Amino acid sequence: MALLFGAASCSSDYLDLQPISNESAEGIADNVSKMRAAIFGGFEKMNRQYSSYDYNYFIGEATLNTWYGDIPGQDFPSYLAARYYGNTWTNWNMFTSHRTYGAVMAWTYLYGLIGDVNYLLAADNAANADEIKGEYAFRLAQAYTLRAHGYIRLQQLYGPRWQDSMDGARHSVVLRTEMPDPANAAKDVSSTAAVMQQIYDDLDRAIELYELSGYDRDNMWETNESVAYGLYARAALLKEDWATAEKYAHLASESYNIMSAADYESGFAAPTSEWMWCSTSSYTSTYYWSFGVYWACNGAYTCMWGNYGAGAVDYMLYKQMQNTNDVRCELFYTPDKEGRALRAKFWNPDDCDAISLNINDSGSSFNNALQAYCDKMYDKIGKANNWIPPYSNDYQGYGTEISGTYIPFGAQFKFWGTDTYSTSSVCFMRASEMLLIEAEAACHNGNYSVAQDCLEKINKNRIAGYVKSTKTGDDLLAEVKLNRRWELWGEGFSWFDFKRWNEPIKRTLWESGNVNSGNWPTSCKEELGVSEYQGWVYPIPYTEIDYNDALTINVNNPDYGL
Repeated sequence: MALLFGAASCSSDYLDLQPISNESAEGIADNVSKMRAAIFGGFEKMNRQYSSYDYNYFIGEATLNTWYGDIPGQDFPSYLAARYYGNTWTNWNMFTSHRTYGAVMAWTYLYGLIGDVNYLLAADNAANADEIKGEYAFRLAQAYTLRAHGYIRLQQLYGPRWQDSMDGARHSVVLRTEMPDPANAAKDVSSTAAVMQQIYDDLDRAIELYELSGYDRDNMWETNESVAYGLYARAALLKEDWATAEKYAHLASESYNIMSAADYESGFAAPTSEWMWCSTSSYTSTYYWSFGVYWACNGAYTCMWGNYGAGAVDYMLYKQMQNTNDVRCELFYTPDKEGRALRAKFWNPDDCDAISLNINDSGSSFNNALQAYCDKMYDKIGKANNWIPPYSNDYQGYGTEISGTYIPFGAQFKFWGTDTYSTSSVCFMRASEMLLIEAEAACHNGNYSVAQDCLEKINKNRIAGYVKSTKTGDDLLAEVKLNRRWELWGEGFSWFDFKRWNEPIKRTLWESGNVNSGNWPTSCKEELGVSEYQGWVYPIPYTEIDYNDALTINVNNPDYGL
């Protein structure tokens, strides 16, 4: 796969990228095969190791999902994040400076992606009007889709929630829609309304070009019209534009079939009937920094390091959804999986480490039960695929012995790796998300029967004997939100959702002897309010501030995000 555009290495380089091939924008624009190679390079940029930034484990979208979307949120306790990374992510320390990893890396990656596709979009002009058809139009549509995706992400991270935006007047991020040029790169931030309008405009043009082209994609890691619809729904959700969100979420999902219970429980390692957009499963650009290395239950570091786990489900969320007929419940090791004699031991410091919440320390009463559960899940999910067993300390030998590995309270078996690099396809968008967007928007629009239908389409494929909801109003909206947290657990939505919902993060920490307590490590913050850090707004990073003298915000002012 050709990468015509290189990753920036420092400072302002991401604003003035030049093609490595020395190919001019005009040279790319006048040749469909070059445009195809260039846009494929953009898709590759979403799933590659950014070692040139000295941030090896940043690999694009998978990092945004887990480290930005899940770990700072409500539903994904992780000892890896809490201890190894010193709670920087879990307790939101990355908000404290414009020089933190969290502030710098996402901004750099996303503007690099936007800068790349701006080269291609320069070809969408009157002089080229006669050429904009067929595959040429399709590749332009993909470029518009990627730019919209980039600005949606930037708005999620660096922009205010809509409720705080003063009806769109509060500033968001810098809008760059032209080819990178040092002569015009210095720009002030734009209003939230302007950023959202640009996203809408880009998606309108993308949809127009997809329809004009008559083409469709060959690979699931590419975008197509349904993905553009899905991004429109996501953007409208951010803007609380409920009518638009309901419309486009419905359009996005209608050509996909919701996966069966068996498919949901198949490891989230390869596309199913409802996956709409995902990464390639190739390890050639991620190697031992892939999503699965850390977060697959059979990931290389999960097994070989043996002391961090692969993430767990928030036990309070689990208890709200607990149902013996729900296939999703089987994917977590929780107290209900064992008899009464073992259940209370989840809160016994002799069996559950008070700091790490590891429940299979040396001498733990859980060891035999955990070994049996891991063997059961391996037989059900991994063995038929010849995958490495979960939480195995005999990783290279494919043995199933778990002694000496780390398995936390609430350990997950949802995500699996497929090979010794722990790689897999990482899902970026699927139809269940679209149904949940449609349901949430329908609640706000008063279309309660639509929301009930959307929940039924998902849950009848997850819960044996599911009974359709009859709730309405705020009760139905609360049910939709809860189902969204449950269905999409671990897929990168928690922090983003709580931000736009304007709801605080409330974690229930583990407490010795208290069976009503949760499974969050005691080093984690229990509550993070809705107004903290200017309403959960990442600081604009120094890579922009030091370079862009057109910015009017004052970073020395604690309220500079307002």
